[in-house]
Amino acid sequence: MTVIGEFTVPATAFLLGDALGAVGGTVTLERMVVDGEQAVTPYVWVASADFEAFETALRSDASVSEFAVVEDHDDERLYRVEWESDGTDLLAALDDVAATVLHAEGGDGVWTLRALFSDQASVSSFDDRFCAAREGVELDRLYRSDDPSSYGKYEVTEKQRAALTAAREAGYFSVPRECSLQDVADELGVSRNAASARLRRGQEALVGHTLDHDHRDRPPS
Repeated sequence: MTVIGEFTVPATAFLLGDALGAVGGTVTLERMVVDGEQAVTPYVWVASADFEAFETALRSDASVSEFAVVEDHDDERLYRVEWESDGTDLLAALDDVAATVLHAEGGDGVWTLRALFSDQASVSSFDDRFCAAREGVELDRLYRSDDPSSYGKYEVTEKQRAALTAAREAGYFSVPRECSLQDVADELGVSRNAASARLRRGQEALVGHTLDHDHRDRPPS
């Protein structure tokens, strides 16, 4: 059964590392053409952005050989970017497990990525190879392609579950608080920022699928 994974990925681990931080708007991957093992041509829509700053960043990006504006509208442009992969990045890791990028949207130096995997084992392999080795890469959500609510009861990933459990056991949620965020990060063996992100996303998933879910399902009085 195919599954879909949603990830948060730093731009430096995917596409347009310098440009995505300079854009000041949103970048949406329209499609991606792969020519050989390393030559990749992404087509991206850039909206509500500082186009001049974005293009300046593209020119200074060593991984971008050239780019062109394909469509130009008042508040958005479609770019074709000639991009040279180093063969060790996210695309290579996805290719190794035969996964496909379905959607990617970026801004402020971060991509939100949705990818299709053939099965759970492929996701685990990708997670072990890429996510565990890259700071800031997080699996946010996982579900069967035919059932978006199928991953766990509350759509909390294993890393988020581990962070929430470690924080609770250490007294992070106690009043008064019995440990610091850094203590939780040390327990998990990750950075303070990574621990904070896992706790925030885990709590958001829990609230969204318990309190908020109950509120939506409650019949009107």
